Amino acid sequence: MHDGKSLSRKQLNVDLHLEPARLKTTLDSLLHRGLLKITMTALPIVRFQLTEKGRSHAQEQARFC
Repeated sequence: MHDGKSLSRKQLNVDLHLEPARLKTTLDSLLHRGLLKITMTALPIVRFQLTEKGRSHAQEQARFC
């Protein structure tokens, strides 16, 4: 996820190409598992960022690709 930066749903979906409902389900699952956290901007826009656990998980998964 772009060097620890937070991204909007739209920015995330540029690479994922998921339908809106599927993206919501995926993000909800990652949040529930503690792999993502939500941040809010001054203009109440929801943004997502990997947690330390999420970064570790992503690095682990990258080893198998």
